Parts: sequence; structure tokens; C-alpha cells
Amino acid sequence: MEMEAVNSGSAFMSFLPMIFLAVPFIILNGIISERKGKSPIKYILLSFIPFLGLCLTIYLVSFLDKDIQDKINKIYEKIS
Repeated sequence: MEMEAVNSGSAFMSFLPMIFLAVPFIILNGIISERKGKSPIKYILLSFIPFLGLCLTIYLVSFLDKDIQDKINKIYEKIS
């Protein structure tokens, strides 16, 4: 039984489609997490894990923006 040698070029080319699919989620999660008041570096790094980027995007979109939350808190302070 002969083992075929895998050259580094073909190994990289097999990951290329996954990289192209992950890049938009990496950028999007960095932007969204900053607006939501979360750590952008943490969400950017987690977005490199395949298919987790999409889940993180859905998770981050569910939060209110930080500036809206601050405005709501100011209104509550005025009422109290």
C-alpha cells in the first residue's frame, strides 16, 4: 500500500474556500461586537473557527447597541 504525499500547495487550496467564507463573518463580527460594547478581539478570534462565525453573528445581533442602552439608562435615571 502506497501513501500519497500531500504537498503544501494542495493542502492550502483545500482550505481556501473555507477561508473565503469565514472572512466576511470575521469582519462583520468585529464591527458588530464593537457597536454592542463587546470585545472585538475576542469575537474576531472566535470567528476563525469554522461555522462558529455565523452563530456568533446571530448571537451578537440579538443585543442592543451600546449607545441605545446608554440612552435608555439615562432615561431611567431621570425618571427615578
